[in-house]
Amino acid sequence: MSPKHNNKQSIVYVFDSLRRDYVGCYDSDVNTPNIDQVAEDGVKFDQVQSQGIWTVPSSGSIFTGLYPEAHQSNQFSQPIDSGLPRITDGPNAAGAKTICFSTTNVVSKERGFSNGFDEFHQLGKDGAGLEPDIGERLNEKLLPRIRELSDTDFFILVWTLGTHHPYVTPDTSFTHEFIDGDQETMRRGELSDFSVVDEMYRENIEYCDSLFGELLSTLKSENIYNQTDIFVTSDHGEVFTEHARLEHSNSAIQKALKYLIPKETRIYYSLFDRSAFVGHQAIYPYQELISVPLVAKFAESETSKQGIDQSPRELIDIAATISQIYQGSSDDLQGHDLRDESSRQYLFSSSQITGGQCIYRSVTDGDRKLLSMDLDSIDFDDWTDPRTIQSIFSYAVAKTEILTSLDAQEKSIEETKNLERLQSVLNEHVERCREINDDFSNEDSEVDLADETMKQLEDLGYK
Repeated sequence: MSPKHNNKQSIVYVFDSLRRDYVGCYDSDVNTPNIDQVAEDGVKFDQVQSQGIWTVPSSGSIFTGLYPEAHQSNQFSQPIDSGLPRITDGPNAAGAKTICFSTTNVVSKERGFSNGFDEFHQLGKDGAGLEPDIGERLNEKLLPRIRELSDTDFFILVWTLGTHHPYVTPDTSFTHEFIDGDQETMRRGELSDFSVVDEMYRENIEYCDSLFGELLSTLKSENIYNQTDIFVTSDHGEVFTEHARLEHSNSAIQKALKYLIPKETRIYYSLFDRSAFVGHQAIYPYQELISVPLVAKFAESETSKQGIDQSPRELIDIAATISQIYQGSSDDLQGHDLRDESSRQYLFSSSQITGGQCIYRSVTDGDRKLLSMDLDSIDFDDWTDPRTIQSIFSYAVAKTEILTSLDAQEKSIEETKNLERLQSVLNEHVERCREINDDFSNEDSEVDLADETMKQLEDLGYK
């Protein structure tokens, strides 16, 4: 059936905290037929990296097309600066209707994410983002709006928190002695408890995929599926049993601290030994965190590109592609058009821990990867803050630079020339990004989030 008109219509759909290896089309046994359908009808990008290990830096990059060092929205109190480019710039220039549906307080009006959108619907208020039925509430708002806009140009960005912990759906049926899908309980689990975490995560993903399938069905029933650009991705992954936070620290220090720190505390914070759940905070940017899924189906009128794309890609490429689709240029952005061949040599990430001063960075050339930890300046008044103490402790105990090979475990290797080469590349990248921020920034002031908002973010594990 031919499309009923020739409008430009695009949807970016972000699953929060969805690991690449838990998506069916990425050789997983998790049942995600709807994400897989988009890949089958379009392109599966096989080497995609997020720009952050958690939502704040990553969401800033998705919405601006800039690296975290350039957009500088790296803490809850740092909104997206009003002078920065936006993913909506191209659609707005083309006269398209621009709408965002968010189910998290990280992607919020308070933090400047509504700028550039004609409509901004935040369903994560008053703790709703933590509720098992948040995905159903999202579709109740999203699907009728798509039907109303089926005859017009539109750009819609959807941010669903459903795949973020707590891993609970409206139909969750299994129980456990103490693990209930919430981060607080999962972090108490030992390695032997991982099967419970794994089952909860899988069930949550499959449920969220079914809700995404309702969106695809709506596009098809409105006869606009073939002409709609659809991008499906994740802002970051999770670390489960693969790593501990300080596993690369000196063995003598590890041995001494194991005597001083109770076992329950070591497990809860995943300090030296692997456990059932680590999450996505205060840890090096391992592949489980920054290697993310990205599938895209392009409108029939734009490109015939299909199959598997093996080129190195980054999440900042989504904004660049949207800009190219709607206005034919993306000069202000650091990403590349996903429809073109990529000549990118290096992939970067940067993440500052919640409320702290530790900055975790990475750069990879596809063969070798440099993991870096830096300590930002500390104000005198912050020296007694728990996050400051954690930052200083991590920086003192862990290695600040680690060269790894991109094998399954990212073990440390000793190659001085490659280490120095990637150090130089990373330093130049950081400096270049800061210059970009200076060019665009209006130096917007930091925001004081409401106490209720901070409580909800703490309930998500950001404390």
